[in-house]
Amino acid sequence: MLRFIDGFDHVALANIPQKWSNTNLTQVFLQTPGRFGGAYLHFHQGNSFIQKTLDNQPTWVVGFALRIATGYIVTTPLFQILDAGTLQVDLRIGQDNTLYVTRNGTAVTGGNTTYALTPTIWHYVEFKVTISSSIAANSWQVKVDGGTVINVAAGQSSKNTANATANQIKFGPIFQNNDPDYDDIYICDGQGTANNDFLGDAKVVMMLPTAAGTMSQWTPLSGANYTNVNQAQPDDDASYVYTSTPGQMDTYLVGDITDNPANIFGVQTNLYIRKDDAGLRSVSKVIRSGGTNYTGTAVDNLAAGYGFYTEVDEKDPGTGVAWTKAGFNAAEFGATVIA
Repeated sequence: MLRFIDGFDHVALANIPQKWSNTNLTQVFLQTPGRFGGAYLHFHQGNSFIQKTLDNQPTWVVGFALRIATGYIVTTPLFQILDAGTLQVDLRIGQDNTLYVTRNGTAVTGGNTTYALTPTIWHYVEFKVTISSSIAANSWQVKVDGGTVINVAAGQSSKNTANATANQIKFGPIFQNNDPDYDDIYICDGQGTANNDFLGDAKVVMMLPTAAGTMSQWTPLSGANYTNVNQAQPDDDASYVYTSTPGQMDTYLVGDITDNPANIFGVQTNLYIRKDDAGLRSVSKVIRSGGTNYTGTAVDNLAAGYGFYTEVDEKDPGTGVAWTKAGFNAAEFGATVIA
């Protein structure tokens, strides 16, 4: 199941902690152009990292675009999977630009490769692991640009804590001027009937509101509703729509997909929202497909400060099957107040 995506195109650096669960952005920079335009995240040093906390799962599959610098000074963890703050497994890069995996620093049979990343160009790296004291064959692998470069031997342990699960995905910590760049991240949990294994080289595309949708019940600060929520980077109270009436919805048309994707693995709706009065407030995203409004999981107990609330739909709710280009282009996206 696809759980989370990020391409860093719709945020300023200050917004990263509003979307990721834990961060150290010392010497981290949001730069352009990314792999396919837009932005990317550049790590310099200072024990910098970004971390996403989800729920406990035995299997995680993570993909990301990676560009390394020339001349790594020390062995560096590029990516980690943790159990409530304690490292289970990680992916590291050596001074020769080869990748290898460890169980909390302990080498495992089949955990390294002679394949070396080429500095200064983008590679697409994918990492899959099932946390177990004795893994099955092909359950701990690393792919680069679609090819398998690491396949840990069956029977090896990927379990460092007392739990055969993990709940945190961490990029970094980066230090000592190693300077990797990250873009086009996906996180899957290995569950369900779709998106439960490697997705392949994937691209995260940002789509912003371009016109009013069918529902325009929230009040804009000024002008048309959609013009208050179509900023590439959040501008907080400089422009917004608002309502205090449960059941009111705002939906928007967004940019069309112009290329021809082989697959649309999911659509992530990002609500950037806060409450401005006392009491409890609950909201959810809305997808309008085929003339029907579909609400999502309620976001309860909104805070007074802005934050990102994300939800992934692997299927078009109007059809019950995977998204198509035509289905996405015809859909509307927005928000509603639950209570």
